[in-house]
Amino acid sequence: MTTQFVYASAKGASGKIYTFSGTATDDTEFTLQSNTSTSGVNQSGALNIGQLAEGDRITHFSVTASGHTPLYAYLEDPNGRVAMPISSLGMASINGTGALVPLPAPVLMVNGFTIKVLTTDATAGKEKVGVALCGAGPMSKDVFTATIANGTAASFTSVKTGLPVGQALAGQVVSTAVVSGGATVNMAAALSFPYVVVQSSSGSSKGAFNLQNGDNMGVRAQDCGTIRIEQNDQMEIFGKA
Repeated sequence: MTTQFVYASAKGASGKIYTFSGTATDDTEFTLQSNTSTSGVNQSGALNIGQLAEGDRITHFSVTASGHTPLYAYLEDPNGRVAMPISSLGMASINGTGALVPLPAPVLMVNGFTIKVLTTDATAGKEKVGVALCGAGPMSKDVFTATIANGTAASFTSVKTGLPVGQALAGQVVSTAVVSGGATVNMAAALSFPYVVVQSSSGSSKGAFNLQNGDNMGVRAQDCGTIRIEQNDQMEIFGKA
């Protein structure tokens, strides 16, 4: 199995900077913690963000990796739910992708918060896509993945429940999307349509999210307007035959 080194930096409303790093095994979600051996910041090692930044409100974040852009990253709350997608992802060797950018909303840290990250094997034929959806309510946030299928639509499922978007976020309103191909160098050959689409049960499109090339320019949160997710909705990406 392949591995990558992952780095993260967060800024609190207090003005403090918190740093994290560790080795990720591709295609296995892991918890990113503080690491004193790879950072010049004077802080304790082997701590989760909820321990390190307890009482602070995290306002800005960035996650980068040594190989290819992570497929997703998010803050997980003490109840195991997606509290906030981390909206700046990029490959560490590309200038500027490590810059801190605002989260969709500040998040108050309490003990039990963690950073979850997934990197992925970047070889051709293993093209995966990660999508985080975010709304204003505490239950309107989730993270989804799909693997592009040749000649057909691949449906996204929640990393938390394994459910499609319509069941995972039924009745919720989302307004922000973070879309990462992980290794988009292979995507052009794999895709017949370069967007992630939310489809209603009638087949009409309710939203379309741009698949960003994180390896070249980082991944940024997209304002997707107002999308109300209904129970039979599907979120799909379309592979080339």
